[in-house]
Amino acid sequence: MPTFHRVLPPFFGAIAACLAASLAIVAAPAQGDCPRAMAVRVPQVIQYGAVVACSGVTYQTGGISLSTTTGCPLFATIVPEHDDVHPTDKRTEVVQTGSRPGVIAYFACETSYLLFIPWNSRCRLQQESPYGVYPLLITVACRNP
Repeated sequence: MPTFHRVLPPFFGAIAACLAASLAIVAAPAQGDCPRAMAVRVPQVIQYGAVVACSGVTYQTGGISLSTTTGCPLFATIVPEHDDVHPTDKRTEVVQTGSRPGVIAYFACETSYLLFIPWNSRCRLQQESPYGVYPLLITVACRNP
């Protein structure tokens, strides 16, 4: 009997890391001791899907911008700048101050024709879908002595 394996896109690892960080934030105040954790900034990451031949695209939303000069990506996965929890020897803990959603943008190449001859093409945004929530954190001194 054949065995099937489920392949998950790379951004699911980032979602799992954010969930783990959120659990650490929620569990930290319940501990009697200082969690010795600090917030570390994670830069924005954009991953493009397969690219089809088409003119380039310029896309901007919510302070996030991306552009390609050749080709049209079928989709782009955008993980916004956010914070991650890291251990430290200092008596600090992290506090969540907000969050940002990830975005998956879907594109399509639209071709204009002159009779039956391809005349021009443009890469157009078709749909924008939020996915996941990425925390914004700050590091503060532990309140427990």
